Amino acid sequence: MAYFQANNKTYFFLHIPKTGGKMLEQVFSAVGLKSGHDIITSKPEGYSFTIVRNPFDRLVSCFFYLKDGGCHVGDAEDAARYDIPQNSFSDWIKLIATDPNYYFEQQHIMPMMTRIGKVEYFDRIALFENLREEAQWLYREVFDQDIQELPIVNQSKHKHFEEYYSRDTKNIVEKLYHDDIVLYEELKHAKAL
Repeated sequence: MAYFQANNKTYFFLHIPKTGGKMLEQVFSAVGLKSGHDIITSKPEGYSFTIVRNPFDRLVSCFFYLKDGGCHVGDAEDAARYDIPQNSFSDWIKLIATDPNYYFEQQHIMPMMTRIGKVEYFDRIALFENLREEAQWLYREVFDQDIQELPIVNQSKHKHFEEYYSRDTKNIVEKLYHDDIVLYEELKHAKAL
């Protein structure tokens, strides 16, 4: 798990793909934050945080990110390997349902809870929808000052995620990403841990 140190404290950050981690990397680049897409199996010894996103929104973002070639050579290769270029979003969701274990090997498609392990491992789990406020809060927490400007990184270019779902594809996602949806809904009602 990525970490950085500031003011004699250690901060651990789990970057779940398509949840705004690249923006946090830029915000905390001065202290050397380079995020990793780890799978967490125990509580880090320091302040640990991550960001989660509405699973329905995250999958649409993942689909278009990979369909557009992503940011790395591996992203474009994964797009082909995981049947994205030749399929519509709806057809692709139906493909995931045919062999979830295969598709979940891809880092962007993998459920968020697979990476998180247990909620108790984290001191703060923020919502992507509140990313700007969360980044500002964390910056104040770390540096005891306000950040003047937050970068916009990897912003998706597609319609609102709800426009891509049918009743069938929504049902598929509800089953495959059940634990992610439960976590997201709990956090949405509690605002953040």
